[in-house]
Amino acid sequence: MAPVIQGDPNEEYIAIVNETVVLPCAANGIPPPTVSWRKNFVDFTPNGDGRFLFGDHGLTISSVTTEDKAIYECIASNTGGEEVKVIVLVVQGENPFL
Repeated sequence: MAPVIQGDPNEEYIAIVNETVVLPCAANGIPPPTVSWRKNFVDFTPNGDGRFLFGDHGLTISSVTTEDKAIYECIASNTGGEEVKVIVLVVQGENPFL
């Protein structure tokens, strides 16, 4: 069975600098799919600074910076096929209401 990613296939999230954001990508399928990520259409592997956490629920980005603004793609694939979810992350300056 081809993978199915929960939620809308295209989403937009707004994050504030220094906050934490979760880009959701929960995928199901038989066999269970492998999930990978792309950032701005390039395979995405964290740089090891510990701000990025890949999990079953999606991608968690801690201490968001303006450099995190991008188009992220969650790719779920198995022997049955592939499904892609596109998430646009918009990063705004620090919260002016604090």
